[in-house]
Amino acid sequence: MSQNILPTDKATRKAMPIARGVLDYFPRALAYVAYVSKVGNDQHNPGEPLHWAKDKSTDQADTIVRHLIERGGVDDDGVRHSGKLAWRALALLETELESIAEPEDWWPDVTVVHGPQNTAAPMSQPMRRWIDAVLHQGSY
Repeated sequence: MSQNILPTDKATRKAMPIARGVLDYFPRALAYVAYVSKVGNDQHNPGEPLHWAKDKSTDQADTIVRHLIERGGVDDDGVRHSGKLAWRALALLETELESIAEPEDWWPDVTVVHGPQNTAAPMSQPMRRWIDAVLHQGSY
């Protein structure tokens, strides 16, 4: 991936705990989604390096629902429906975020909820600058 999508500001980076907030929460699921990517690539792009052929996977919402209905089971290719559902959900979110031109549209408002009392605080200025830089210039 050539585009730098992560902020360089320390406070802003701390507001995005990718390791502790995603990888540590779902290590098995993310490993399985990586496996789904490989199986899908081998099926749809035989002999090619691992890549997302976005033009070949466009109906994320309908496919998510189909895999949701069949969750807990295994598809004809031996891959768990829940793994395919997770891959499709990530694909849906990624394409949505890629298509958004205005940084403020990534979040419902400019507040973030945090703390034990779920108190709201304004989004930090570094976070707003980073979002603006990534979406309008393509890098930070």
